[in-house]
Amino acid sequence: MLYWQGNDFSGLFCYYSSMFTPLRLFVCLKQVPDTAEISIDPVTGSLKREGVDSIISPFDMHALEEAVRIREEHGGTVTVISMGPPQAADALAEAIARGADNAYLITDRAFAGSDTWCTSLILSRAIEHLGGADLIFCGKQAIDGDTAQVGPGIAEHLGIPQIDSVNRVVALGKDKITVQSLCGNGSDTIQSGLPLLITAVKELNTPRQASLADWSRALVSEIRTLDAATLGFETSQVGLSGSPTRVRSIRTVAYSKKTVFLTGNTEEICRQILDLLKIKKTISKIDYNVQRCAVNDARLILVIGELDAEITALTRELLSIAAVLAAQRCARVGVIFCGHQLNLPLNEIQADSVYLLDDQKLSIFDARVHCSAIAQLCKSLQPEIILGGASFQGRALLPRISVKLRTGLTADCTELDLDEKGLLLQIRPALGGNILATITCERHKPQMATVRAGVFKQVNHFPGGCKPEILTPAVLIEEESGFRIIRHESYSCPEKDSGLMISGGIGIGSREAFSGLKKLAEITGASLGASRAAVDAGWIEYRHQVGQTGKTVQPEHYLSFGISGAVQHLVGMQSAGIVISINKDPAAPIFSISDYAVVADCFPIMEIMLKMVAAEKL
Repeated sequence: MLYWQGNDFSGLFCYYSSMFTPLRLFVCLKQVPDTAEISIDPVTGSLKREGVDSIISPFDMHALEEAVRIREEHGGTVTVISMGPPQAADALAEAIARGADNAYLITDRAFAGSDTWCTSLILSRAIEHLGGADLIFCGKQAIDGDTAQVGPGIAEHLGIPQIDSVNRVVALGKDKITVQSLCGNGSDTIQSGLPLLITAVKELNTPRQASLADWSRALVSEIRTLDAATLGFETSQVGLSGSPTRVRSIRTVAYSKKTVFLTGNTEEICRQILDLLKIKKTISKIDYNVQRCAVNDARLILVIGELDAEITALTRELLSIAAVLAAQRCARVGVIFCGHQLNLPLNEIQADSVYLLDDQKLSIFDARVHCSAIAQLCKSLQPEIILGGASFQGRALLPRISVKLRTGLTADCTELDLDEKGLLLQIRPALGGNILATITCERHKPQMATVRAGVFKQVNHFPGGCKPEILTPAVLIEEESGFRIIRHESYSCPEKDSGLMISGGIGIGSREAFSGLKKLAEITGASLGASRAAVDAGWIEYRHQVGQTGKTVQPEHYLSFGISGAVQHLVGMQSAGIVISINKDPAAPIFSISDYAVVADCFPIMEIMLKMVAAEKL
């Protein structure tokens, strides 16, 4: 019960007014080319854009749908903003048709060429200009670049927390929200205060279809524009001039192998496949036989380490990459770990220095709080290069660190190298994996990159062989996390560290058929993968998706059933040792990257293989 003393009711009025203040819901969306339709001209090797439709980036559709659902249940307004050329107004009109109340196009020639750092700055300034937000929704990533940087960057520019990869909004109160968020080994149910930025994944909802009446309303709705001058930018602050990163070069991706086609009846083909799965093939991406010269103490390559009960495999991969780069630069290798009451096998860590940030305020992963602590240390250490993982945690944290340090970040690198001047060459796939872009950050330091898991192998020994120096630097953590972890759920069937991955696509035919693949993976002890199409069909969870918008894998054997082989998928499994593909389409693109191929209906092969492996476990 609320008690109020005295005759002045102005405070009571303010109390109830605050209870019913309409929610200010913002959605950031991007119009992108449909990367599934982009192909390569076999003669010129260039991208064929003619006839390629522009669409709202799919993850953004789920962000929009959730904002509209919240408004329908709790009231408020949904404002959609998009940065792009004038034709991006079409995407905003569609957003209005799908339920948005207001739409703003942020457009100016001065914005052309903006990288993700600059884009997040512009979008955050637009949100401030429009009065601020209680909840900001972004898609997890845009399918043309797949960087997953803009959402966290906006949050850091605004100084608010964010929760990434949200697959369920559990509850929303007056000043709190509870959501379920995917993490590396399951999901966390998190309660947070407002304001808050959320990035959405596909499991969050099913976007509605717009009716004819909805489109009629959208066509007469005003789409307002915001330019650089309105947002208070000088032209030197935005676009290419204001962007820390530059694209040095672009090359198209060519996938080609000498494919052997397996023939015979179904049982004979299955026997051949089972025999192939017994062949061992060593996978190696980097020659780790490196020698360092006398170390220059002023040069430091720093890894942002991750913990999941223990040091993650991805962190050890990052330390391997750092060792190779450090050998070229005669630099030191350092690694940062954040947490509370850390108990780590420190003497086993392959680095010169280990920096432990141990504080009770770091016991819960909150990208805003962790960023503040790590950025303080980085300003003190002044590393040349900072490497992080392209993981759930790394994608949330590294963009915020780059904003804090006012430097660029290249996401999801599959190759790293140094040029003759010591500049980091950051190579990553883009446009759904159709191209590889080499990106540099010449005018800003440190140079920052995230690397996908499974791309590089772990080094067996650190050059020099010395034990690391353990340091516990003091940093000032002024703010505590506003998060409360209500529940953690681990995956019921955690991914196995297996030399075999069995992966399925839409060509498997049905959800029931896909359950057969799950059984085959279980019997053989294989990891289970899927194409984007199979995930979109709802046959399997997103965490199994392989490809540019999923995960990168590097098993000894990759056995695919019914996957056509869009470039987005190939970029996620191209480094597998032996690739065996089954598809009834003889022109399936996946055959171009397969060592062995079967042109057949995959369902009968899967059924017979199930019977065979039940009797002869691999």
